[in-house]
Amino acid sequence: EETLHSYSKDTILSVSRSLKDHSFRFKPIRRVGIPKPNGEKRPLGIPGPRDKVIQKAMATVLEEIYENKFSNNNHGFRPNRGTHTAIKTVTG
Repeated sequence: EETLHSYSKDTILSVSRSLKDHSFRFKPIRRVGIPKPNGEKRPLGIPGPRDKVIQKAMATVLEEIYENKFSNNNHGFRPNRGTHTAIKTVTG
């Protein structure tokens, strides 16, 4: 099983190089079924730890680039904003 604890400095440098030279590829996500009350299963994709770290790093970089371009009236999926801040804005 792949864990972040098993990563060496060489592995991290290798991933860094592959990101820079555009050869990085995400691994297939693990699919599991989450039971629903009606007996069916809801599919859920779980990325590996390496891919989670890369996704978070990419989100952080993109957020830094684009966050200041969004309207102050947008609250969904933004840092320190959400339903409560939207309601507070509307109700004063």
